[in-house]
Amino acid sequence: MISISGDGEWARPSVFFGVCASAMTSPGKQPRTREPPCLIAPQLFESMAEFTVCSSNALVIDQSILWGWLLGLSVDQMVGYRQPRTQTPVSNKVLKSYVLTQYRNFELLEHCLHEPRYFYEQQYLFPLSPQAKKLLVERYYGFDEPVMRELLGKKLSARARKDLDEVSEKTKIHLGSCRRQFDNLKWILKQVEDSENRPIIEEIQNYFMLSKDHAR
Repeated sequence: MISISGDGEWARPSVFFGVCASAMTSPGKQPRTREPPCLIAPQLFESMAEFTVCSSNALVIDQSILWGWLLGLSVDQMVGYRQPRTQTPVSNKVLKSYVLTQYRNFELLEHCLHEPRYFYEQQYLFPLSPQAKKLLVERYYGFDEPVMRELLGKKLSARARKDLDEVSEKTKIHLGSCRRQFDNLKWILKQVEDSENRPIIEEIQNYFMLSKDHAR
């Protein structure tokens, strides 16, 4: 269901199509068939109480748009960035719809990226290759050194989060990216504090599924 486009790992796309139907029968009368609904004669559909079709297309994750989303660019800013770099001419309306869809997909995935181990273990909900999941997790938990220099040693309070516009202005990094890094750093520090004296690097690796170099 999900694949990644760009320079990273490609996951083989798949398409799921399901049909669920229940036939109405009078009391004591057996159903006329147990064959799949798609193989039943059209006349039977007239007696159906329910007919539910569930389908999904392959979900492609565009890495260049992922980069813009992680950076904190707005949809319009991302459209402005992509338009001159698009090989095939496309209208702003179509490109904006595409970018907006990508952003919505990232927002859905973000909830699971908060729990990387759960994200890795969900093979059916997120049929991505381990390499593709690793790419998403490590990019989501990526940090910029200038931002980290401004945040480390400070109390990561709600008030400090409100002052991130100053950090953004000083480091020249978009405010949305500063907020993501602030929230991720705060979440990582909380997990480390609750690690019961286990090695810090090992705890970060195990909980957030990051490489040793990234965890450092």
